[in-house]
Amino acid sequence: MYIIEPLLGELWDKLHYQKPLLSNLTLTGQEVGVSSPGETPGNFTYFAVVEVSNIDDIPIDYLTWVMPIGNYIICSFEAENFYLLATNALNKARDYMFGVWLPNHNIAFEPFMVELYYDTSSEASRMELWVKIKNGTTNIDSTDVLI
Repeated sequence: MYIIEPLLGELWDKLHYQKPLLSNLTLTGQEVGVSSPGETPGNFTYFAVVEVSNIDDIPIDYLTWVMPIGNYIICSFEAENFYLLATNALNKARDYMFGVWLPNHNIAFEPFMVELYYDTSSEASRMELWVKIKNGTTNIDSTDVLI
């Protein structure tokens, strides 16, 4: 059961409402959702990010986030439309990545996940999940293909 989805929708709606106010959006304007463990066990923290050309000229009430440098496992997937992409396909890809693929490859990973949205129009059909590999993990075969 995903009882928090309406709250995530409100978060994204707020970002999309405020996005036109940013003067330093990049041309691609990629959007990112980031989740990490919350302070309470079993909960998580989630925030939405929009790509900007520089962090020097952002509104004072905004926070900045820079993706940590490192090696990542990337899962790219598609769906028929944005709604199915951001719901059914995302849930299935996440469940497969964390429940099957990563455990089967015995890969240690950092406790956060990045959702990269290339486009957020209703016709959008492709996105990626990024999971940071823990430093010192050496059992990764570069020929492995995720999903």
